[in-house]
Amino acid sequence: MSPSQPSPKNTTTTQQQTIISAFKAAQSKYRRRPQSKLEYESSRSTIIDFSSPQQLRENFFQPISNGFENEKPLSFFSSEITHPTQAFTLKEFPGFLYLPGALPLSAQLELAYWALSNYCELPHMTNIDSLTSDSKSSNDSLPVEAISMWEHWKNEQSSQKNTKNAIKTKSKNHKTNSRNTKARPKTLQRLSWSTMGYHYDWTERSYRDDCHSTVPSPIQTMSRYYAQLYFQYMTPNQTPPPPFDPTACILNYYKLKSLMGGHSDNLEYALDKPVISLSLGLPAIFLLGGRTKEDSPVIPILIRPGDVMFLGGKSRLRYHGMARVISLEEWFQDWGGKDINIEEIQKEGKLSSHAHTDLEFVKLYLSKHRMNLNVRQVLPDGVSSILEMDVKDVDTLEQRKKVKRNVD
Repeated sequence: MSPSQPSPKNTTTTQQQTIISAFKAAQSKYRRRPQSKLEYESSRSTIIDFSSPQQLRENFFQPISNGFENEKPLSFFSSEITHPTQAFTLKEFPGFLYLPGALPLSAQLELAYWALSNYCELPHMTNIDSLTSDSKSSNDSLPVEAISMWEHWKNEQSSQKNTKNAIKTKSKNHKTNSRNTKARPKTLQRLSWSTMGYHYDWTERSYRDDCHSTVPSPIQTMSRYYAQLYFQYMTPNQTPPPPFDPTACILNYYKLKSLMGGHSDNLEYALDKPVISLSLGLPAIFLLGGRTKEDSPVIPILIRPGDVMFLGGKSRLRYHGMARVISLEEWFQDWGGKDINIEEIQKEGKLSSHAHTDLEFVKLYLSKHRMNLNVRQVLPDGVSSILEMDVKDVDTLEQRKKVKRNVD
């Protein structure tokens, strides 16, 4: 072997290095919290923060004027969602739209309450529910717990309060709760995701007509509102804006150590409709890549609670994921995050009576978790079922490829 040729050991190392995709490299880089001020400043200078325009790189982003100031706000329970004052796109990612702080705090807390108390319970499906052949056709066959995961979690938190009265009056209950947690299959501690509308089959990577629930009315209304905004921003000359039918929602419940690997949302048939993403709770470092995991650049974006993001147009099939969740300590210390002022929120009176009662518990959960609601339209306009696509002799795989070519 001549000196110019690498040794077998070096060849293996080189091959292993080439296997690491651009997306994986970015995820590894931003997965770790900076440990020094210099490292922090270096890392932060590469992360796009749409709430800090002075840090945005002009060659990357462009603000969009809306011109919708006079339009009526959307009523969301007792809150009002007004039109955003700022909107941004990324020049290298056509079809991407970002609305920083578009969801007001009262609406965030309201949505978080319902996501914890209702949207993760039957008839909606979660990661905890077994997707056996018997239960796929109907959620009615799944066992119903005596109390919801939310009530169970609140009882646990109450029993853990470090006061003399709580210790005296709740000690027996605390032991019972501990035993129940082991026997109880559904708890918030085990919850990772919930699906509403079409339930995504993670094993078969498909949607099914016989496995779905009704998308809650408030989510439908809010999604259509934001979809209309998206089309008004991105295709202002198209009047009226195209319709949007929110038929599938995924709620992610992230813990501090959670991540989301790079993936492309490519299994819907209506790829001409955007994916709408709303963020609650702790912030995170989101990664937006190319059409494959190998493509560069991979852009890191700071996602703050209340931000609304859209992947549509030529960015609809971009690979994306989450590098890490930012802790409350880091959020306050390094990013200038602000605490939720419960008294102020209560004085405003913009929460439903249910959310108002549980506000302290909602705040406690959000201080340790990130929640993300993303909504999409599964079928093309005018098509009411997946079966209807098959009846029309449309090959589902070829149909997706055709739509993808149009998107690309």
